[in-house]
Amino acid sequence: MFGMLNPVSAVTSQLPGGGDGGDEGDKEKEEEAERERLEAIREAEERRKEKHRKLEEEREGMRQGIRDKVNNRTCLSC
Repeated sequence: MFGMLNPVSAVTSQLPGGGDGGDEGDKEKEEEAERERLEAIREAEERRKEKHRKLEEEREGMRQGIRDKVNNRTCLSC
């Protein structure tokens, strides 16, 4: 209760190494948050790669269609 009335304790609890001594819990929470962040980044990267792979497949199909048309036209003029 006195911590709420003391303005210095409010500041020291926010400083690294100061405060209640609940550093182990804070470190564990930070590590968990970091793992979740890295997992989210990895999942986003996988989704991005899959999206680009699908787009490239579509483009290659269009390219092959154009190649087929060009080859058919050149053979008709032979």
